[in-house]
Amino acid sequence: MSRETNGFYGFNATRLSFETAWTRDNFDALTEILASLPVHWRFFVKHKIFDIIANLPADEHTGSGAAVRQAFDMVQAQYPQLATNGHAV
Repeated sequence: MSRETNGFYGFNATRLSFETAWTRDNFDALTEILASLPVHWRFFVKHKIFDIIANLPADEHTGSGAAVRQAFDMVQAQYPQLATNGHAV
């Protein structure tokens, strides 16, 4: 995605920041995690992961999916019920 506006249209800084953090690999990791969970957990877990990623320092945004998996590990540690459902990733 081009950061140049060419005098017509450009994404704002918030959108560019979001896309820096949420690369295709990060979304793929998130999709894999959410697909493995019961439906009633997905919305909750997704928002917990988004919050964790949003609060990472900029230099920790690798975009490789690793941070998303680590965030899910943190959510699982906080909510052990996720693992007892037999749907832990």
